[in-house]
Formats: sequence, structure tokens, C-alpha cells
Amino acid sequence: MPDTTGETPYGLEECKMLNEIVLNKLKSFFEKNPVALGQPTLPNEITLIENSLNKALDEDFKQFTSTFGGCAVRDALIYGIHNSEFLGDETIIELNKNMSQYLDDISYHLIIGIDGSGNPIYINDAKAIMLYDHDVNEEVMLSDSFENYLNDLLDR
Repeated sequence: MPDTTGETPYGLEECKMLNEIVLNKLKSFFEKNPVALGQPTLPNEITLIENSLNKALDEDFKQFTSTFGGCAVRDALIYGIHNSEFLGDETIIELNKNMSQYLDDISYHLIIGIDGSGNPIYINDAKAIMLYDHDVNEEVMLSDSFENYLNDLLDR
């Protein structure tokens, strides 16, 4: 359905960090898959996440969750405060506390999701997207940034 209000769907006018190509791919994906979309994380909830986890959020991730909430992008589950039904009720705060035993120094990492095998996917201190494979005790780089991670997911 066309937007007749003159407003940008999904609050995209607020999302300035991610490049326009990725934003357009996300918009198209969520228009086709609205059930995968969560509810935006509010500014006071961003502060709650940062204070609860004692870390600043990656700016691209912050803009993403402020616009789209916790959602499913293809097969990736990206947690927020208000998640799509695919993610359940666990918030990103609870996810980080529940999965922290897998990472040596959780203070440097933000767990943003889990894969189908239960492995945490996180943003490390260098802003790369990593997966910790708990079966072989090994870290695997998925992408060099959150924006590129999203782009790679959307290009599948």
C-alpha cells in the first residue's frame, strides 16, 4: 500500500548512519516480510541497553534497532528490546547476560543474535561481526562491519 502520509516508512528518515543502498534493501525486505519486523527501540531504551550492559552501542547497530527493532533479516535474528515474533520475548539485554559465558571478555562484545546452532553472533571491539562456534571453541569473522553484515544478508 502506498504511503499517503508523506512520512517515510519504518522511520528511515532517522537512520542516517547506514548507507542508502542498505536502507533501501532493508525497506524492500520488510515490505515483503512485515512479520519479520520488530518495533523500534526508543532513545530511553537505548540508554537502558547501554547502562545495563555497561557499553556504548555500535552506531550502525543503534540506528538499526532504533528504526527496525529486533527482527529477522533472512536467516539472521538480530535482537533488540521489541522483537519480531520470530525472536520471542528475550531482549538484547537478556541475550547478552544469558550468552556471556561463551565469550572470554564480554565487556568488549555486544551479542546481537544467535545462529541456528545456538552460537552467539556479536559485534567485537573492532566493530566486526563475529560468530563464536562453541562446538570447536573458535571465533569466525562474518563481516568487517554491521552495515556490511546487513548488506551480505540482504544479497543472499
